[in-house]
Amino acid sequence: MRSTVRWQWRIILSLALALTALSLPGRAQSPLALVHVRIDSISDLTRVDASGMPILAHLTGSNGDYLLARLSPDAQRQLASMGFAVSVLDANATGATYYLLESPRLGAVSDTPLTIIWDDGRYAVGRLRQGVSAQSVDDIDTPKMELGPDPIVLLARASAAIPTTVTYDPLVARLLAQVTSDSVYAYAGGLSGAWPVSIGGAPYTLTTRYTYSGTPIAKATQYVYEHLQARGYTTSYHYYTLSGNTLRNVIGEKTGQTHPDQIVLLTAHLDSRAASAPHDPAPGADDNASGATALLIAADLLADLEFEYTVRVVFFTGEEQGMLGSYDYAAAVYSAGDDILGVINLDMIAWDAKYGPDIDLHSNTPSIFNDSDRLAQVFVSSIGVYGLNLTPQIVDNGARFSDHSRFWDRGYPAIMAIEDYYNASEVAAEPRDWNTNYHTDKDTVGTLNLTYFREYARAGLATFAHLARPMRTISGAITSSVGEVVDGATVVAAGTTGTFQTMTDSAGRYALQVPAGTYSISASAPNYLSQTVTGVVVETGEGTRRDFVLGQVQRFTVHGAVSDAQSGVGLAAVLQFGAGPTVSTTNGEYNVELVSGTHPVTLTAPYHHPVVDSVVVDQDQRRDFALEPTACILVVDDDFDNLGNRFDDQVFYTSTLDALRVGHDVWTVPDDANGPPFDVLTLYRGVIWLTGRDWDATITSVDQAALGAYLDGGGNLFLSGQDVGYDIGRSSSPAPFYSSYLRAAYGLDDSGSRTLAGEGILAGINVMIE
Repeated sequence: MRSTVRWQWRIILSLALALTALSLPGRAQSPLALVHVRIDSISDLTRVDASGMPILAHLTGSNGDYLLARLSPDAQRQLASMGFAVSVLDANATGATYYLLESPRLGAVSDTPLTIIWDDGRYAVGRLRQGVSAQSVDDIDTPKMELGPDPIVLLARASAAIPTTVTYDPLVARLLAQVTSDSVYAYAGGLSGAWPVSIGGAPYTLTTRYTYSGTPIAKATQYVYEHLQARGYTTSYHYYTLSGNTLRNVIGEKTGQTHPDQIVLLTAHLDSRAASAPHDPAPGADDNASGATALLIAADLLADLEFEYTVRVVFFTGEEQGMLGSYDYAAAVYSAGDDILGVINLDMIAWDAKYGPDIDLHSNTPSIFNDSDRLAQVFVSSIGVYGLNLTPQIVDNGARFSDHSRFWDRGYPAIMAIEDYYNASEVAAEPRDWNTNYHTDKDTVGTLNLTYFREYARAGLATFAHLARPMRTISGAITSSVGEVVDGATVVAAGTTGTFQTMTDSAGRYALQVPAGTYSISASAPNYLSQTVTGVVVETGEGTRRDFVLGQVQRFTVHGAVSDAQSGVGLAAVLQFGAGPTVSTTNGEYNVELVSGTHPVTLTAPYHHPVVDSVVVDQDQRRDFALEPTACILVVDDDFDNLGNRFDDQVFYTSTLDALRVGHDVWTVPDDANGPPFDVLTLYRGVIWLTGRDWDATITSVDQAALGAYLDGGGNLFLSGQDVGYDIGRSSSPAPFYSSYLRAAYGLDDSGSRTLAGEGILAGINVMIE
């Protein structure tokens, strides 16, 4: 493997835009008093970022770091005051559109739509000539990209969340073995028009995939859309407008199981071009049916797997016109706040004619080690771990002329994986093995090196799989100690990555999808002894198997009586044995079968205090319980007035009950609070509830519900209070408790009468109210 080359010099290009944005082709422009400048002495990017200048790109040349920016005079003065050297490249940048071009392949430009304003030997900057349409730039057969309009994220992420090495995984190795020379040939041939493919159920030959071709590019995007959809991906088009044309990218997504909001992208551009119009035929077998082929094969092989992270397979159009499809897509995901962990972009991965299977992995900003560098290292590690016949080189100061760079500009980690790329700064990569059929009608599937192509597609797949992290399967069967299938058993795997649970099917089998990690696995079922296995490592491979044999628990009979603690009379009681059975008695006698162990038990019976106890079950046994009776009457002292003053009206009732030798308890209610709940009320044969002189919150809605349930269960209530009706009955729609349970109707607040005459059982008793 060729060692990583650290370049002697780096080119970083940045455009800063103040007050408004530049525009892509076909978009409106706003005139501003701006000057196109070069800004030098920017080794401290944090300081530049803090200045608030909207940077649009970033290069490093042989003379050191510099930015290119389109600034107002005030912005220039601000930078100068900060110690930055500012040089004017174009004194009249108002309304202008600029392009970045690859300088060594630029050639003559005198007859092009661009005026070159800067050329450092690797990159050139051209200004669109006045009166020339943006679409005419497409006639320049040189790698190019429009600068702008949105500012870039200057400081790329360096989260260290991406591992720099991978561990051999039999699951990934099995996937790679299914990538063959025949499979890459079949897909690349169909994409490059060597034979028809099925689109919309009918054969169609893709003789070109040129972005402006109309029907052919629409058919090409439909083809990959239908392919992803048929494999079960959530498939969508991402539409954008380019020079008045509505175009689309294609996205296939599979949601992650443990980190659904974090996303890994595998991308390639689908469009092709020939150097001259009408760009048909433009087979583009290497550029870039090869990258698109790798995506289709990856989608096939990953379709039946689940991953920790969300995966997206993205096909871009508009790449040949300056990565414009990826520009719009990267802008959209950035605006949406998508958390993209990394982008692996495959572009031209099938040409290898001489000097061995060299590949280039283009990273960004060589002076800063960030997650783009980590992505490149994962790619290199995958090649080594799986013994792929490729010689990788990490290009630290990577080329910008593919879709990966649009993600760089949004602060997302990304790399471009490409064959031995023509690169004027790549001295250490000599000799260059550039595809001589580039952008011609000779870029056909028959010219490709299928062995090299196969290995490259495998490397991209391996890298993508390790980044997305496949879920692993813990599976097995659960049987009893006598060989019976245990269906409905619960299996729980608990580890640092989370807790996962499932149940066995009718055959006693189970399967759990879990992230890689170390787990404790437990199996349990009613009437069986649970079992736990610790330290189960599930790191690689398609999963691990853990079978369980559960011993049956012993069962014993517990019987006895539930009686009144004072009279010894059997009670109609309910016994609840923990999470186990519930037993009811009619005459106090009960009988229940329980598994061995200690069982908590709660006993309840009308008009008796509940009992909470436990039963140790290790043999057949008798266990009796006695419940203490509650008092006969509950007196609810709720006699505050509306000002919160307490009164002792309850003594009239308690003294009478004492004189009659009737047992009673007193429940004191705080002012305007809820009284005793239903489970307390139901312990008493009768309830005396007095609200005294209060006229607000006499019987709260909670109290009404509790009393209603108590009365429905056969309880007895005596309610006393001078303003209960005023409080809950005077409305045109009185509380249902007032009308339905108290059988009362509100008349007047004050009738003026001070004499009450008893009726029914109270006949003959007259009361004077003083």
